[in-house]
Amino acid sequence: CDELWRTDPGKLAAELTMTTCECCCAHSTMKLTRHLYGSTADPKYFDYYERALFNRRRGTINPEDGATMYFVLLASGYWKFCGSRLNTFWCCMGTGVEEDSKFADSNSWHDTNGIFVNPFIPSDVRWKEKGIRLKQETRVPENEGATLAIEAEKRTSIALRIRVPDWAVNGVTVKVNGKPETVTARPTIYVTLSRTWKTGDWVEIGLVMALHTHAIPDDATLQVMKYVPLLLHGRLGTEGLTKEMMYGGYDTTLVGAPIDAPEITSGKNHPTTWVECAKDGPLAFSAVGQSQPIALARFYKIWGERYATYWQVKSM
Repeated sequence: CDELWRTDPGKLAAELTMTTCECCCAHSTMKLTRHLYGSTADPKYFDYYERALFNRRRGTINPEDGATMYFVLLASGYWKFCGSRLNTFWCCMGTGVEEDSKFADSNSWHDTNGIFVNPFIPSDVRWKEKGIRLKQETRVPENEGATLAIEAEKRTSIALRIRVPDWAVNGVTVKVNGKPETVTARPTIYVTLSRTWKTGDWVEIGLVMALHTHAIPDDATLQVMKYVPLLLHGRLGTEGLTKEMMYGGYDTTLVGAPIDAPEITSGKNHPTTWVECAKDGPLAFSAVGQSQPIALARFYKIWGERYATYWQVKSM
């Protein structure tokens, strides 16, 4: 997701710079993904869409003043850099104001036979032609499940297709009205529930959460840590960082230098053991067994501090 494509396909390690991921580019690839999904109904496209939404689009608008980022800096030791509130109008400010709508856009789709439930995001969907209302309640990824409540003007036969995301490698459970369903559920397929639905029916979806790592394609030692679809970013403090360094004009050149992120030591056969859940709230993590303490957090929780996304990992 760069403004410019500088390297050959699959050669991405050299792209981890201060201008790696332009917000408009992520916005556009999400639009492309939506069109591809609309043509194919292949759930793999929503694996990408979900990652881009949570890890690249959410978290690029400063919640304190509404300032918007141009690039998501992926080189370690940098910080979030925004335009000024009133005098800098980058293209990414225009696409940025659309982002909150993405939590409703593309949440559910339908064909003539049924509904496709894609991201696990609270929603309230009305299918007027069928007289069906589908309400999703969930706090994924803060908890391990979602509930779908059905209202129907009359008993209606449709297929309810629930996406199994690529991160659900440890299994999915499904209950209808409290009774377990026997389903085939593996990552990047749909669980299909075909039946006659009535008001008061409900579906419980259980998702087992887990940590996992992902290496950049051309360098196995450069890795990110993920918790379900969320990238976990290392909080590197505020050394040498001033408020003036966090804002700019039309010139997107940063003032100031990055700091080095520590090298990570990881177990060869258990690459996620260097991270554990912290005790100070949901989705809070910390590094263990390293040369210095490191807290890890979701991208949209990090503002006004340096961070690391990719880590140089040494396996032991």
